[in-house]
Amino acid sequence: MYFVCSMQSKIYKLFFLLFASVCLLCAQDSIPFVSFQEENVDLTALSAITQDKDGRIWIGTSGSGLYVYDGFSFNHFLSGNHSTIAPPTNYISGLAVLQDGNIVIAHKNGVSSFRPTEWKLKTIQLKNSTDPAFNGILPLTTLKLRDDWWIGTTKSLVRYTEETNDIRRYPLRDMKGVNENASYFIYDILKDPHDEVLWLGTTYGLKAFDLRTNTYIPIENLPKWHPLSPRFPYFIIWKLLKDRHDNIWMAAMQSGGILRYDTKKKTWKEYLYQKNKKQPYKGNGVSNIIFVNDSTIYYTSDLGLGKIDFEVGKLKMLHAYDIVKIGWVRATLVDRSGYLWLAGDNGLLRSEYPFMSKPMRTYSPILLGLIDENDRLVPHMESDITFKATMTYKGIKIGVANANTKYKYRWRINNSTWSSPSISGNLSLNLLRYGNNLIRYSASKDGATWKEGNPLEVIIERPFYLKKVFLLKLLMVLLPFALLTLMVIQRFRTRRIKEQRQHEEQLSELQMQSLRYQMNPHFIFNSLSSINNFILKEDTEKASDYLTKFAKLMRSVLQSSRNKLVPLSEELGTWKLYLELEKLRFHNRFDFTIGCHLNGESNQFYIPPALIQPFIENAIWHGIMPKEGAGRIEILMEVSGDHLILTIEDNGIGREMAKRIKRPNSSTKKSLSLKITKARIESINRLYNANASIQIIDLYHDGQANGTRVIVRIAKLYERDLQKNQMTE
Repeated sequence: MYFVCSMQSKIYKLFFLLFASVCLLCAQDSIPFVSFQEENVDLTALSAITQDKDGRIWIGTSGSGLYVYDGFSFNHFLSGNHSTIAPPTNYISGLAVLQDGNIVIAHKNGVSSFRPTEWKLKTIQLKNSTDPAFNGILPLTTLKLRDDWWIGTTKSLVRYTEETNDIRRYPLRDMKGVNENASYFIYDILKDPHDEVLWLGTTYGLKAFDLRTNTYIPIENLPKWHPLSPRFPYFIIWKLLKDRHDNIWMAAMQSGGILRYDTKKKTWKEYLYQKNKKQPYKGNGVSNIIFVNDSTIYYTSDLGLGKIDFEVGKLKMLHAYDIVKIGWVRATLVDRSGYLWLAGDNGLLRSEYPFMSKPMRTYSPILLGLIDENDRLVPHMESDITFKATMTYKGIKIGVANANTKYKYRWRINNSTWSSPSISGNLSLNLLRYGNNLIRYSASKDGATWKEGNPLEVIIERPFYLKKVFLLKLLMVLLPFALLTLMVIQRFRTRRIKEQRQHEEQLSELQMQSLRYQMNPHFIFNSLSSINNFILKEDTEKASDYLTKFAKLMRSVLQSSRNKLVPLSEELGTWKLYLELEKLRFHNRFDFTIGCHLNGESNQFYIPPALIQPFIENAIWHGIMPKEGAGRIEILMEVSGDHLILTIEDNGIGREMAKRIKRPNSSTKKSLSLKITKARIESINRLYNANASIQIIDLYHDGQANGTRVIVRIAKLYERDLQKNQMTE
């Protein structure tokens, strides 16, 4: 019994291996496809297909407009349907994506370029009033070289220059038996990688156009193919492609083959179904070429999917019966995930599995659409979204377009922190505020590497009861009561603020007066001491001179003490009298200069009285007097911007040496003087917003103390500031 069971097990295993081998062999010649059949989506008469940099699949049709598929739903754009992407016509003949991400749409009215970054569609209309041959022209393919667009049409090759807006047509005049206005097609354009030549796939075979001379040139050593139909004098080149070795591959209709041109060696190679006329090929030739790698190249035809057999150098048909159902394959695409798309006359197919391996990458997410009240996805592509109050949408959905793996998503609303990762990609509108919202979002496969999508600008309109119009009407109803209440509150607040301001200004003025009264006795005491010294020494002439100047100084000080601000010119005279008195008293121990760089504006400026007098006194007593030799004091007045700069500089012994010299009450008087001056500066700033400050700099020469410089900065004050302050009082 055990032997029988063992034999049966081995037979089953052998049968399974045999079946798997057969399936594997069949799989090599058969590719399963998935057909797209969506409700209200007419996927017939397809003419072009491409994929943009965000992963969306763009599908053009010959009469039904433009479709955009993001892996979840189809967006349908028709001419005149109030969308930025709406094509000028529903007849789309070609699609392409440029290196900058712009999408080129060839259609019945010309060529349009869609810019995803600006969400704008720019159309080039192929019209020329001086050339009637442009009438009824249909673009089929485009190629952009620098500033020129090269457009293959149903009548000729056309060049459009963006800078000059110039349009020129180049008919194929070199064809025998075909006149200039014949209805021939240019299906594809390709730039030669090693020469300034355009290769053209046309109804009448392969053509070459020299970009240097803007003329058609003959093609050397081109194989002489025999057309399958006597109605066509040439074979039709439907597609042109370039591989990574710079070989140009050509898909030929009406001949049943593929042609390869080596641009480096200038040699040709043809791959045909057969060369035996006794067994003619019953199909219509090759419509598209699909590269997998150097040794695997597929193609499509009206009979299905085929593959180049490089061992025998011929074309081999595969068992892809689904392709026959969609009719003539007009365009193919291998997307960024490796899936093969086929756009045909009767439908759209996508390979069930990746057609070729692609590098594993994390792609940026996009806006997929809006979520309605029934949790259905409503397609939406534009990054600017406005939700009106009457709409019933529940949220926004993002995702990675046409992804073959699952992603995690996160949000960042109005510069807030990133949300926790989610696999749904749904954002509830309840998280947004009324008005403008900026939404950033990103996607990740592993939760570590995140790719961010283009930001969304979302506007949430307020309900009617929160709008300004409704609130204004409500306010008008309540206005009599609200206005009376506001007037009472405003009057109370105004009176309180005025009283508080008057109190603060009175307090500041009392502080100023107190500080001035502290300084005036200091002036008088020092001056009287000097007069007393002259009298004791019986020097009557100097005593008289000193007393006269002292009287003038006292009168000036008493007059200025009654004012909060005095003209700078008057204060200048006070400083000069004081310095002359001190110079007499100290027997010309120092000289002084007063420099005024105010361009005659000293009468316009006002300053607080006796502002720099303590610094002049310190320069004499603590800087010059302990010094051996002649002293020097310089006072400089200048303007810097909105500020008046007062500089007092001496060549005395400096502050450090002055601290070491011990004099009775010297340090106490000096510190009291500086303390009073700093307090005055604070009061001046409060009262006049003068932005005043004091800077003391020690001067050195060859490493030795060489005096002190005091810089007083104060905002330029004028007579109006004094009057304004008096009016406030």
